Parts: sequence; structure tokens; C-alpha cells
Amino acid sequence: MPNIDHCFKIYYQNVRGLRSKLFNLRTNFILLSYDAYILTETWLSVDISNSELCFDGYLIFRCDRNVRTSNCRRGRGSFIAVKKELKPTLITTAFDTCEQVFVRLTLASGLSVFLAGVYLPPGTNLSVYESHVEALDRVWRSYNFNLGLVCGDFNMPNVEWSVCGSGLVYTDNITDKFTPYDAEIIPIVQDSCGMVVEEIEKVLAERKKKLLPIPKMIYVNPTASNPAGTTLPTRRKREIYRLACEYNLLILEDDPYYYLHFEKENPVSFLSMDTEGRVLRFDSFSKIMSSGLRVGFITGPMTLLRRMELHMQTSSMHTSSLSQVLLYKLLSHWGKDGLISHFMHVKNFYKQKLDYMMCAVNKHLHGLAEWYEPNGGMFLWLKIIGLNDAKKLVTDRCLDKLIVLAPGYALSANSKNPSPYIRISYSIASLEEVDRGILLLAEAIREELLENTCL
Repeated sequence: MPNIDHCFKIYYQNVRGLRSKLFNLRTNFILLSYDAYILTETWLSVDISNSELCFDGYLIFRCDRNVRTSNCRRGRGSFIAVKKELKPTLITTAFDTCEQVFVRLTLASGLSVFLAGVYLPPGTNLSVYESHVEALDRVWRSYNFNLGLVCGDFNMPNVEWSVCGSGLVYTDNITDKFTPYDAEIIPIVQDSCGMVVEEIEKVLAERKKKLLPIPKMIYVNPTASNPAGTTLPTRRKREIYRLACEYNLLILEDDPYYYLHFEKENPVSFLSMDTEGRVLRFDSFSKIMSSGLRVGFITGPMTLLRRMELHMQTSSMHTSSLSQVLLYKLLSHWGKDGLISHFMHVKNFYKQKLDYMMCAVNKHLHGLAEWYEPNGGMFLWLKIIGLNDAKKLVTDRCLDKLIVLAPGYALSANSKNPSPYIRISYSIASLEEVDRGILLLAEAIREELLENTCL
């Protein structure tokens, strides 16, 4: 075995970038000066020329470049960049579904090293997975390497990304974020207190019994959830955390309405219960400062935060500098006491709005709809009695009366299913507009029910 007298620096990242990312990669190659880069899930389209993959001082090799699966098209895969001075050479292994490219190099110490970048997306066929493993094993045994490094986005065969979450969810959260990954979204029944723990446990136990993929994470909007306005009690949170530990799930605690709850005491967070580093908590200033501010912060295990930071560096880079400066100046001026005072002011503002909304709803919608009074936030979730699908009611009849509401189907985990629910917001409308709007909504419901009866 040769002496190890060479420091070999490798940079690995799962990129998920498009053609424009090549410019950032060129800058990274020059500034970071790693010996090698392994970059996976690059979405490098087939029309990119070889010259665009050649950077000063580096040789670029496309890997698993001919993979074709239901989730892997147009060259989506990996590539490896190695300093020319290390004199890398290619080893190409062809098998059933793709041509796998490995890079071989010999360090100054005499160590023989091989590098591989593999992208196996969710839903990859078993044969593709086995072919990759076979190719790796074949190369390793044939060339007597001293050291091998295989980096990539690995997903076990037939294991899809599964996310447990409430059946009711703001569409910019779960559905939009995970759809590009072909994630399996598993809706969980909820009641007036939020997600029903017994339903979560039932789903997990059944999937384990049937040898189905266990979800990777559970998404929770615990305080004054959007759209239902429910708040998870501490007891349920503890049970959900217990299940997360038992089934090895991450918990995504998305809590932008935390400071808009109407309880006497602040809710207990999942993060405060976390002893195993499995909770990522998301907070936002958008709901308590300005909706256009779009500044938030994440708290969680440093390992996960670092990965998110790397993703930000190759996507949006960072939150708007102007928004950050405005927020910094405001918080510096207020101090902690001023911020807490502002929280109380905003909370009281929305509580007064809700109380007035509930008076109007009880007055005009009695017998036409069912609801739970929310204990925070800025939304009221209504179920229209006698109506299987409220889509036409919201998108046609209410709009004709100049009432803007959110249809329930658009706020469900499966937006293709009909929904009798609608979401009302009491954040912007004046007190007079609230009463007038609910009265017109009652008229629209009666007209819709009458038309359905005639049909």
C-alpha cells in the first residue's frame, strides 16, 4: 500500500440546475480550486456542446449520460470535473439502460483512485439500479483501485419520496414544492384540532406491513394552519414526534402563523421537543410584517441547514438584500420588547377581525355552511351544506357578485377531487365589506343550491 502523502480535495453537490448553472460552476471551479468536482442531477441537456463543458484547468466527463427512465430525460445525470494535472482517464462501462462513465486517476503518492457520479431518481426501475451496482462492482474489481468515491443522488429501487401531511394544505407549500420530484403525497385526515394522530399511525403501520415505502418526512402547519385555521395541541405534537422517531421521519414544521395565534400561551413547538435532530422549523416575517417582504428563517440540525445553504447558492443565491436590510433596520430600532409589542398588536388586530367575521357568518350562513372557529391566523374554512363541489360557486357565481374566495379543491392535496369547502380571508376587508361580503355569499350559496336542485 503506497504512503498517503497527497491531500486530495473533492467537491460534491447535487445541483438540480439548468443550462444557466454552468456559468456559476465555471466561477466555482476557478475560485474554489478543488482537485475534482462531482456534480449530480445536473439536467444537462443534450444540446450543450463539449466546449461548454471545458473549463480552464479542468477536464469534464459526463456520467450516466444515456440513462432513460420515466423520471430521467434529455441527459439528466451527472458529470465529473478533474484538474488536468492529475491526468484523469476514462473508464466506460456499457450495460442495459445506460453508459456509465468512471474517472481514473493516480495521485502523487501512487494511490489509484476512481470517481463516479450516479443519479438514480425516485421511481427508478429495479433493473436500472441493479445495472449501476453491477457496473460499479465490475470496475472496482477489474482495476485494483486503492480508493473509490461514488457520489450521487441515490434512491433505493421502487422507493418514492413520500410526504405525510394534512389533506388540507396551502398549495404553495407541499404540492408545489414536491411535485417536481414526483413525490407521493399522503393526505392525513384532520379535525378541529388538526391532523389526527391515529390516522398517521394507521398509514405508517399499514405501509410497513405491506412493505410499501415509508415516508421520508411529515409536513406540519401546526399553528393556525392554512386553510383550516387549526392548531395542534401539545399532546398530539408529542405523539407525532414519537412516530417520527419510530419510523425515522423528518418533521418539516412550517409555522408562519405562530405569532398570530389567539391562545393565552404560546404553542409548544416541535423544535423544542427535538432530541434527535429530525425537525426543521420554518418561521416567516411575511405574516407579521408585510406579505411582500418574503423574509423567513430556518432552525434545525446544522447538517441539514448546510445542505440547504448549498442549494440556495446554486438557485436563488439569497433572499432580497433590500428586504433583509429593511427588516434589520426595523428590528434594530424596535429591539426585543418592541418586536413583542408588535406581535401583540398584530394578534389583537386579527382577533378583532375574526370576531366580526364570526358575527357575520353566524348571522348569514346559519344552515348553509359548517365551520370550526379558528384559533389563530387569517382564514375561515367553510363546508357548504348540500354541495358536493364548490368550484363553480367560487369561480363563477361569487365572482359575479365581486366576492373573491379560495375554492377548497385548490387547497387539497389532490386538487383533482371535488371539494365542498371554501376559504374566506378576513385579513384585508373592512368591517363593512366583511358583513356585505358574507351576505352576498349567502345569496350565492342559495342560488347554487337551487340551480342544482332544478337540475
